[in-house]
Amino acid sequence: MHPDLDEKSVGYFIRDEHGDIVGGLIAKLMFTTLHVKYLWISESIRRLGFGKKLIELAQRDANQQGVINVFLDTYSFQAPLFYESLGFKEAGRYNDYPMRGVDKIFYQKTLIVKS
Repeated sequence: MHPDLDEKSVGYFIRDEHGDIVGGLIAKLMFTTLHVKYLWISESIRRLGFGKKLIELAQRDANQQGVINVFLDTYSFQAPLFYESLGFKEAGRYNDYPMRGVDKIFYQKTLIVKS
C-alpha cells in the first residue's frame, strides 16, 4: 500500500452454532470506493439470503463512510446473476479467462449518497 492512500481492509463473517466460519466477505475501502475481494458462503447455507445480507451490510457501512462505488468480479460459472439481482452492472469482461469457455466478469454499482 502506498503511504498516502487512504485504504483499509474490512471483513464480515457468518458463524454457525459451533462458532465455525461458514461464510464471509472481505473488501478494501479506498476513498469513495469499496472493492469486494472475496464473498463466500458454505454450500450448506447457500440460497438462504446470507450472501445478499453480507453485500448489503458491507455497502451500508461503506456508504456511511462516504463510499459511492462498489466494484467486484466473478467468473461466468459462479454468481453473475446473483450480483446482477443486487443491482450490479457489468463493467467489463475477460473472455476465455482463465480458460476457454470461462469468462471473468467485472461489476460496478453506484450507491445513493447518504448524508
